[in-house]
Amino acid sequence: MKQLDKNSILVAFPRQVVVTNLDGLLKSSRMSSASFNFPFQIESVLPLSDSFIAFHRHGIEGRAFIDDSVTQELNDRNRTYQLMGFDKLVALRSHPITKSTENNDICILSGHVAS
Repeated sequence: MKQLDKNSILVAFPRQVVVTNLDGLLKSSRMSSASFNFPFQIESVLPLSDSFIAFHRHGIEGRAFIDDSVTQELNDRNRTYQLMGFDKLVALRSHPITKSTENNDICILSGHVAS
C-alpha cells in the first residue's frame, strides 16, 4: 500500500492493483482507471506520477493510470527478478532459474522518477 496524494491510496493484491480513496472506496473517474488486473503474482508496486510499475518473479510491467495501457514491460521466464530498492533509481536482483542464487546480476532501471 502506497499513498499517491492526499486523497488516494494505491493498494496491491496478489493479481490486482487498485486506487482507493482514504475510506477504501475505488477512486475511478472518466479520466482514469481504478482497478488494474495482472496475469501474474505481484510482488511489489512502485507508484510514479502518471503510472506505476508492478514487479513479479519474471520481470516488471508498467501501467498508465489514465487508460490502463502498458507503459513498459520486461518478462523473461528464464530469469527471476527481485526488487532490491528504489529512490531515483530502481535496483533489481536477477539470476537465471537454472543456476544457483550465488551469482546474481544487478539491474538498474532509470528514468522513472523525475530528478
